[in-house]
Amino acid sequence: MQIVISKTRKNENDITVWWTLTDDNGNEYQWHGDIPKNVDIQTYLESNMKKYLLLIRKREYPDMPRFNTLEEIERWITDGCIVPEGISGDGGTVTPEYVAKKVVWTNKHPEPDRIELLESRIAALEAEIEK
Repeated sequence: MQIVISKTRKNENDITVWWTLTDDNGNEYQWHGDIPKNVDIQTYLESNMKKYLLLIRKREYPDMPRFNTLEEIERWITDGCIVPEGISGDGGTVTPEYVAKKVVWTNKHPEPDRIELLESRIAALEAEIEK
């Protein structure tokens, strides 16, 4: 797995970072988030890589049973994504065993250049309003 930083933006209290996470199978996931100001960005992202991939897997497989680790999730995917028979949330309906469907990853981060363009337009409009 690896993380490649696309862009950073310093905020008053933190840093917004846009990055691409590549899993062990070569799948790429674009993501963004705010991180503390006083850390090495690459080291921070790499130390949280498994957490980010765990969150991505939960979005890809919303019907996935509850797991505690990324390793358990990856094993479940390798074993065929079987959701065991169980009692539904209404307390009485038994749901049969089935294969969970993967949801196509669509949480791509917006293009950083587009954000800068919008921020500059907002600043220009605010300056006009102040006149």
